[in-house]
Amino acid sequence: MWYNEIYLSRYYSHSTNLGSMKKLKYLLLATILALAFGLMLSCSKSDDTTSSSSSSSSLQYIEITDAETLFIVQGSSSSRSVSRSSYSSSTTNTLFKITETGAVQEVGYKDADNNTYTVTRQPVSIDNVDTNYVVFSFGSDKSNPTECYLTNKSTGAVYLLGSAASPMDSKCPLPQTNSKEKTILTDNKSNFYYRYYGFSNGNFPYYLRQVNYTDPTNIAATQYIVDSESVGDFIVDSNGNVAYNANLTGDANTAVNRIRKSNGGYYNLSHTAFWVGLDGNIYLADGSFEVKKVSIDSDYNVSISTYDNNTLARISNQHYKLKLSNKLIFVQQNSGSTIAIDNGYEINTLDLPLSNINIARSSSNYVYISGTDNSSSNSVLVKFNPSDNSSSQMYTKGTYDIYNFNVTSDDTITFSALRMNDGKKVLGKILANGTLSITDESINKEITILERIR
Repeated sequence: MWYNEIYLSRYYSHSTNLGSMKKLKYLLLATILALAFGLMLSCSKSDDTTSSSSSSSSLQYIEITDAETLFIVQGSSSSRSVSRSSYSSSTTNTLFKITETGAVQEVGYKDADNNTYTVTRQPVSIDNVDTNYVVFSFGSDKSNPTECYLTNKSTGAVYLLGSAASPMDSKCPLPQTNSKEKTILTDNKSNFYYRYYGFSNGNFPYYLRQVNYTDPTNIAATQYIVDSESVGDFIVDSNGNVAYNANLTGDANTAVNRIRKSNGGYYNLSHTAFWVGLDGNIYLADGSFEVKKVSIDSDYNVSISTYDNNTLARISNQHYKLKLSNKLIFVQQNSGSTIAIDNGYEINTLDLPLSNINIARSSSNYVYISGTDNSSSNSVLVKFNPSDNSSSQMYTKGTYDIYNFNVTSDDTITFSALRMNDGKKVLGKILANGTLSITDESINKEITILERIR
């Protein structure tokens, strides 16, 4: 464009000598047509490929290289100024880290020149991708993100996933509708998947995005499900086959359940619940006592067989599905005390000493469940051992009321809770040997977003 402008200027200065105003008109017309054609080309390009390069004055690093756990404090005051976008709420969230030495620090942001960068939108979610990457989203809340970054845990370098003034245009991750599955799921081909706001016929459905991050400096993203469907819940197997439920964008009352195969084909399902089993295959349930197994061969042919037709567990998408080294545990929130155990060939049920279940997490060999003790109505954190079906309490019941917690593969627990004896909101840690210590009690705010990244 700049070349055409310079050329026109030079041409016009000599046009009277040449006596060629007609040529100038033709040149102007040609330039306009060229610009219009270029605009048409740019508009017809797919906008689902994200270039992560940015200017030196933009966000380049999030200081998490020494972070063991990350959390967001809602509405906390910060020494770091945060200006609110039009989509921000009346409070400002702050991102914190617990370092490998146990220190609690506010997370800093840097530009390419290592200068402090001022975020313009508040942090709203932390989504672990794999051992190397985590995604941070910023906006008004986790359902309305306007900016999101894939971030390297070792270097802190950020790579732009999406950004827009409105969450409807940002293409940032959104939580699943009902499922207890993570917001971001991965396959074994350097792809991760998440829901985001789309646009169709004046509506804003939920599309599914596949992001290849083999080269994080040039992230390639694709809309993975047809735009005539609004995705609710989904799971992904290691090969990139996706089981999902959706409503038609033109008819919200019409629901579909399908598998989107990694080759681009589709397969209709009659089941509404799905998960990835111990063997890596997709499994299905429909609220009855029967569980089905899905097999997809090398030619992408789908076959469905009965896995268990006599289980007492009515497995749904609302169940936590916790994969241990040799078992899969199903736990449903706010459903009493019954859990289900898949040992690789059948599914059995077991009652825990709880009257209600709140949150469930797992290590490689144990399941940890916060809930209400069935004899005292006090808050407890229970450790369940599926090898012998035994359970034990992690602290004296009634001592803490758990807000959130996570656990490492080797059984170190980080938790946020209300300490009952003085009413303080605290961060704590429980080691594998059962030793409990308080990491911080100065923040004194409820922490609902707590993510262990190492």
